[in-house]
Amino acid sequence: IYCSSKMERVVEQINKISNFSSTVLISGESGVGKEVIAQAIHQLGSRSNQPFLKLNCGAIPENLLESELFGYTQGSFTGADKNGKVGYFKKADQGILFLDEIGEMPLSLQVKLLRVLQEQEVIPIGSTTPIPINVQIVAATNKRLEKMVEEGTFREDLFYRLNVIPIYIPPLRERSEDIPLLAFHFLQQLNKKYNKNYHLSPDALNLLEVYPWPGNIRELQNMIERLAVSADDSTIDGDFVNEFLSASHHFRKAKPTFTQIMPLHEAQNYVEEQLILLAMKRYKTTTKAAKALGISQSSVSRKYQKILIEKQENNSL
Repeated sequence: IYCSSKMERVVEQINKISNFSSTVLISGESGVGKEVIAQAIHQLGSRSNQPFLKLNCGAIPENLLESELFGYTQGSFTGADKNGKVGYFKKADQGILFLDEIGEMPLSLQVKLLRVLQEQEVIPIGSTTPIPINVQIVAATNKRLEKMVEEGTFREDLFYRLNVIPIYIPPLRERSEDIPLLAFHFLQQLNKKYNKNYHLSPDALNLLEVYPWPGNIRELQNMIERLAVSADDSTIDGDFVNEFLSASHHFRKAKPTFTQIMPLHEAQNYVEEQLILLAMKRYKTTTKAAKALGISQSSVSRKYQKILIEKQENNSL
């Protein structure tokens, strides 16, 4: 669910690689939807009718992670299942194995994963007989693996083996045009689930768009659910959204971001104009807007009139 050019490029990349079995490394902040992208690679690819298995490398203790990945033979260690166990690599044969949080994988297992990628075979714990497999590996991380390689916490040879097709998922704050679509989607899901009819007003959507979303899509989804559960009316307006966002540390600390250099006075004028328009949109009166901006009512009135006149002149050109 997107309309931004940044996500359009990601989807184009997925479509290109879907007919190949190359190893893919998805990177991006926590909550950007890396698993959704991995599932899209599976659904669009030639392995769509084969298994898609997910394993979170950071959620399983090291001693268990090895047996989960590679499996083990019967009686290979104390407490092992007497019938042995089939590992994720074997279970995902002919399909895709999604290794989430790959940066959390211990160095001792990184060596074994490298061997699987190189030889396309696994050796279960307690066995010496390799089992051939045909598995596409899609790994994901919210860490900078290049930095981990420099620090010696991630193997360089494994990094290059994983980084055949790198896909970077931009954070939500860099593609704010996707926010209304996602917010609408999550609200529709809740409406359907609970037989409700909630909708977001335009000023509510404006507020959601300017929030930096440090938790990305996951945080947006949680916020929409919180708003729906707490709402008294079917229309969720800007004032109601503001109550929830204003309490956020990240919203209070949020700073405007510039992606290109411009003269300082132009930047100051731009920020001032945006803040005044936003304040007037939210508070409706120059008195309330002035209080929120920390300047006099006469300053807000004068500057707001000037902005409106300039906009009118530009529209008439």
